[in-house]
Amino acid sequence: MKSGRSPGRPASVQRGRLGAYVWWQGRDFLRRGLVILLFGLVGGYGLVTVARQHGMTTLDLVPNAIILAVVKGVAWLGVLMATAGLVSSERKSGEYRMLFVKPIRIPAFYAQRYVVHLLGLLLCIAVLDGMLWWGGLQLPCVWVLEYVTLVYLTLGGVSFLLSTFLLYDWGVVTLLWIGAPIVYTWAARATTPVRWVVYLLPPSHRLAEIAQAFSEASLTHAWRPLLWLVAYGLTCFGLGLVILWRRPFAS
Repeated sequence: MKSGRSPGRPASVQRGRLGAYVWWQGRDFLRRGLVILLFGLVGGYGLVTVARQHGMTTLDLVPNAIILAVVKGVAWLGVLMATAGLVSSERKSGEYRMLFVKPIRIPAFYAQRYVVHLLGLLLCIAVLDGMLWWGGLQLPCVWVLEYVTLVYLTLGGVSFLLSTFLLYDWGVVTLLWIGAPIVYTWAARATTPVRWVVYLLPPSHRLAEIAQAFSEASLTHAWRPLLWLVAYGLTCFGLGLVILWRRPFAS
Protein backbone atom coordinates (compact mmCIF):
# COMPACT_ATOMS: atom_id res chain seq x y z
CA MET A 1 0.00 0.00 0.00
CA LYS A 2 1.44 3.30 -0.98
CA SER A 3 1.06 6.52 0.92
CA GLY A 4 -0.21 9.81 -0.39
CA ARG A 5 -3.57 10.65 -1.91
CA SER A 6 -5.30 7.93 -3.84
CA PRO A 7 -5.32 8.56 -7.59
CA GLY A 8 -8.56 9.52 -9.26
CA ARG A 9 -10.18 10.81 -6.05
CA PRO A 10 -11.11 14.49 -5.63
CA ALA A 11 -9.24 16.24 -2.83
CA SER A 12 -12.52 17.50 -1.34
CA VAL A 13 -13.75 13.92 -0.89
CA GLN A 14 -10.50 12.97 0.86
CA ARG A 15 -10.77 15.87 3.28
CA GLY A 16 -14.37 15.04 4.06
CA ARG A 17 -13.54 11.45 4.97
CA LEU A 18 -10.50 12.45 7.02
CA GLY A 19 -12.64 14.21 9.62
CA ALA A 20 -14.49 10.97 10.33
CA TYR A 21 -11.32 9.57 11.91
CA VAL A 22 -11.10 12.25 14.63
CA TRP A 23 -13.30 10.22 16.98
CA TRP A 24 -11.15 7.10 16.52
CA GLN A 25 -7.96 9.11 17.04
CA GLY A 26 -9.36 10.68 20.19
CA ARG A 27 -10.42 7.28 21.53
CA ASP A 28 -6.94 5.96 20.80
CA PHE A 29 -5.44 8.79 22.84
CA LEU A 30 -7.78 8.06 25.75
CA ARG A 31 -5.76 5.02 26.76
CA ARG A 32 -2.58 7.05 26.69
CA GLY A 33 -4.27 9.93 28.49
CA LEU A 34 -5.24 7.75 31.44
CA VAL A 35 -1.59 6.75 31.91
CA ILE A 36 -0.51 10.42 31.62
CA LEU A 37 -3.06 11.39 34.27
CA LEU A 38 -1.76 8.62 36.54
CA PHE A 39 1.84 9.82 36.28
CA GLY A 40 0.69 13.41 36.67
CA LEU A 41 -1.30 12.57 39.79
CA VAL A 42 1.76 10.94 41.36
CA GLY A 43 3.88 14.02 40.64
CA GLY A 44 1.11 16.40 41.70
CA TYR A 45 0.49 14.49 44.93
CA GLY A 46 4.16 14.78 45.80
CA LEU A 47 4.09 18.51 45.09
CA VAL A 48 0.97 19.08 47.20
CA THR A 49 2.38 16.96 50.03
CA VAL A 50 5.63 18.95 50.16
CA ALA A 51 3.69 22.22 49.99
CA ARG A 52 1.34 21.28 52.82
CA GLN A 53 4.17 20.08 55.04
CA HIS A 54 5.68 23.54 54.80
CA GLY A 55 2.40 25.45 54.97
CA MET A 56 2.58 26.55 51.33
CA THR A 57 -0.67 27.29 49.51
CA THR A 58 0.43 29.43 46.56
CA LEU A 59 2.99 29.18 43.82
CA ASP A 60 5.05 32.02 45.28
CA LEU A 61 5.72 30.00 48.43
CA VAL A 62 6.77 26.78 46.71
CA PRO A 63 10.47 26.60 45.70
CA ASN A 64 10.73 27.10 41.95
CA ALA A 65 13.15 24.19 41.63
CA ILE A 66 10.51 21.75 42.93
CA ILE A 67 7.83 23.09 40.58
CA LEU A 68 10.14 22.94 37.58
CA ALA A 69 11.23 19.40 38.38
CA VAL A 70 7.61 18.20 38.54
CA VAL A 71 6.52 20.11 35.43
CA LYS A 72 9.51 18.94 33.37
CA GLY A 73 9.04 15.34 34.45
CA VAL A 74 5.31 15.29 33.69
CA ALA A 75 5.86 17.10 30.37
CA TRP A 76 8.54 14.65 29.23
CA LEU A 77 6.59 11.53 30.21
CA GLY A 78 3.35 12.99 28.88
CA VAL A 79 4.79 13.82 25.48
CA LEU A 80 6.56 10.46 25.25
CA MET A 81 3.30 8.65 26.03
CA ALA A 82 1.31 10.80 23.62
CA THR A 83 3.66 10.31 20.66
CA ALA A 84 5.16 6.84 21.12
CA GLY A 85 4.33 4.71 18.10
CA LEU A 86 2.28 7.51 16.59
CA VAL A 87 2.79 6.04 13.12
CA SER A 88 4.45 2.69 13.75
CA SER A 89 1.74 1.22 16.01
CA GLU A 90 -0.57 0.43 13.07
CA ARG A 91 2.34 -1.00 11.09
CA LYS A 92 3.29 -3.32 13.95
CA SER A 93 -0.26 -4.51 14.60
CA GLY A 94 -1.31 -4.64 10.97
CA GLU A 95 -4.29 -2.44 11.84
CA TYR A 96 -3.52 -0.15 8.91
CA ARG A 97 -5.19 -2.72 6.63
CA MET A 98 -8.49 -1.92 8.32
CA LEU A 99 -7.89 1.80 8.77
CA PHE A 100 -6.97 2.47 5.17
CA VAL A 101 -9.47 0.24 3.41
CA LYS A 102 -11.11 3.42 2.17
CA PRO A 103 -8.85 5.74 0.14
CA ILE A 104 -7.32 8.40 2.36
CA ARG A 105 -4.29 10.63 2.39
CA ILE A 106 -2.02 8.89 4.87
CA PRO A 107 0.21 11.93 5.62
CA ALA A 108 -2.90 14.01 6.36
CA PHE A 109 -4.30 11.23 8.58
CA TYR A 110 -1.18 11.18 10.76
CA ALA A 111 -0.81 14.95 10.77
CA GLN A 112 -4.36 15.11 12.12
CA ARG A 113 -3.54 12.44 14.70
CA TYR A 114 -0.50 14.44 15.77
CA VAL A 115 -2.74 17.46 16.44
CA VAL A 116 -5.44 15.40 18.18
CA HIS A 117 -2.87 13.92 20.56
CA LEU A 118 -1.48 17.38 21.31
CA LEU A 119 -4.95 18.65 22.21
CA GLY A 120 -5.57 15.56 24.31
CA LEU A 121 -2.30 16.05 26.17
CA LEU A 122 -3.07 19.70 26.89
CA LEU A 123 -6.48 18.67 28.21
CA CYS A 124 -4.79 16.19 30.55
CA ILE A 125 -2.43 18.90 31.81
CA ALA A 126 -5.36 21.27 32.38
CA VAL A 127 -7.17 18.56 34.37
CA LEU A 128 -4.07 17.95 36.48
CA ASP A 129 -3.72 21.66 37.14
CA GLY A 130 -7.34 21.78 38.24
CA MET A 131 -6.67 18.91 40.65
CA LEU A 132 -3.77 20.87 42.13
CA TRP A 133 -6.07 23.82 42.72
CA TRP A 134 -8.58 21.46 44.34
CA GLY A 135 -5.74 20.16 46.50
CA GLY A 136 -5.08 23.70 47.71
CA LEU A 137 -2.07 24.61 45.54
CA GLN A 138 -2.70 27.48 43.16
CA LEU A 139 -0.40 26.72 40.23
CA PRO A 140 -0.98 28.96 37.17
CA CYS A 141 -1.84 26.82 34.18
CA VAL A 142 -0.83 29.05 31.27
CA TRP A 143 2.95 28.74 31.39
CA VAL A 144 2.72 25.00 32.08
CA LEU A 145 0.57 24.53 28.95
CA GLU A 146 3.03 26.66 26.97
CA TYR A 147 5.96 24.57 28.11
CA VAL A 148 4.20 21.26 27.43
CA THR A 149 3.30 22.50 23.95
CA LEU A 150 6.95 23.36 23.31
CA VAL A 151 8.12 19.93 24.48
CA TYR A 152 5.47 18.31 22.29
CA LEU A 153 6.53 20.26 19.21
CA THR A 154 10.18 19.34 19.80
CA LEU A 155 10.18 15.85 21.30
CA GLY A 156 6.94 14.98 19.52
CA GLY A 157 8.37 16.06 16.18
CA VAL A 158 11.39 13.81 16.67
CA SER A 159 9.18 10.93 17.76
CA PHE A 160 6.89 11.43 14.76
CA LEU A 161 9.83 11.32 12.34
CA LEU A 162 11.38 8.19 13.88
CA SER A 163 7.99 6.50 14.01
CA THR A 164 7.70 6.67 10.22
CA PHE A 165 10.57 4.20 9.73
CA LEU A 166 11.20 2.56 13.13
CA LEU A 167 8.93 0.15 14.98
CA TYR A 168 10.23 0.95 18.46
CA ASP A 169 10.73 4.69 18.13
CA TRP A 170 10.08 5.47 21.79
CA GLY A 171 13.29 3.72 22.86
CA VAL A 172 15.42 5.62 20.35
CA VAL A 173 13.72 8.90 21.28
CA THR A 174 14.48 8.30 24.96
CA LEU A 175 18.15 7.58 24.23
CA LEU A 176 18.43 10.67 22.02
CA TRP A 177 16.68 12.92 24.50
CA ILE A 178 18.81 11.81 27.44
CA GLY A 179 22.06 11.47 25.51
CA ALA A 180 21.92 14.67 23.48
CA PRO A 181 22.78 17.01 26.41
CA ILE A 182 25.84 14.87 27.18
CA VAL A 183 27.01 15.06 23.58
CA TYR A 184 26.38 18.81 23.42
CA THR A 185 28.49 19.26 26.57
CA TRP A 186 31.31 17.34 24.92
CA ALA A 187 30.98 19.37 21.72
CA ALA A 188 31.30 22.63 23.65
CA ARG A 189 34.82 21.57 24.70
CA ALA A 190 35.82 19.90 21.42
CA THR A 191 37.99 21.64 18.83
CA THR A 192 37.55 19.30 15.87
CA PRO A 193 35.14 20.05 13.01
CA VAL A 194 33.18 16.92 14.01
CA ARG A 195 31.61 18.89 16.85
CA TRP A 196 29.24 20.58 14.39
CA VAL A 197 27.60 17.22 13.66
CA VAL A 198 26.01 17.23 17.12
CA TYR A 199 23.67 20.02 16.00
CA LEU A 200 21.75 17.31 14.18
CA LEU A 201 20.73 15.97 17.59
CA PRO A 202 17.64 17.26 19.46
CA PRO A 203 18.50 20.46 21.40
CA SER A 204 16.94 19.03 24.55
CA HIS A 205 19.62 20.66 26.68
CA ARG A 206 17.96 24.06 26.07
CA LEU A 207 14.61 23.07 27.59
CA ALA A 208 15.71 23.74 31.17
CA GLU A 209 16.33 27.43 30.54
CA ILE A 210 13.08 27.70 28.57
CA ALA A 211 11.13 26.18 31.46
CA GLN A 212 12.77 28.68 33.81
CA ALA A 213 11.89 31.55 31.47
CA PHE A 214 8.27 30.40 31.14
CA SER A 215 7.88 30.11 34.91
CA GLU A 216 9.22 33.64 35.38
CA ALA A 217 7.20 35.03 32.43
CA SER A 218 10.44 36.41 31.00
CA LEU A 219 11.41 35.24 27.52
CA THR A 220 13.64 38.21 26.73
CA HIS A 221 16.83 36.14 26.65
CA ALA A 222 15.23 32.87 25.63
CA TRP A 223 13.85 33.61 22.17
CA ARG A 224 16.81 32.13 20.33
CA PRO A 225 16.73 28.67 21.98
CA LEU A 226 12.92 28.77 21.82
CA LEU A 227 12.96 29.30 18.06
CA TRP A 228 15.68 26.65 17.70
CA LEU A 229 13.56 24.08 19.54
CA VAL A 230 10.40 24.88 17.58
CA ALA A 231 12.22 24.91 14.22
CA TYR A 232 13.92 21.59 15.00
CA GLY A 233 10.67 19.90 15.98
CA LEU A 234 8.68 21.23 13.01
CA THR A 235 11.47 20.22 10.63
CA CYS A 236 11.37 16.66 11.97
CA PHE A 237 7.58 16.65 11.69
CA GLY A 238 7.79 17.88 8.09
CA LEU A 239 10.37 15.22 7.20
CA GLY A 240 8.08 12.60 8.69
CA LEU A 241 5.23 13.76 6.44
CA VAL A 242 7.52 13.58 3.41
CA ILE A 243 8.47 10.00 4.28
CA LEU A 244 4.80 9.07 4.66
CA TRP A 245 4.08 10.63 1.28
CA ARG A 246 6.94 8.96 -0.58
CA ARG A 247 7.37 5.60 1.14
CA PRO A 248 4.97 2.64 0.87
CA PHE A 249 3.34 2.47 4.30
CA ALA A 250 3.58 -1.28 4.80
CA SER A 251 7.33 -1.43 4.10
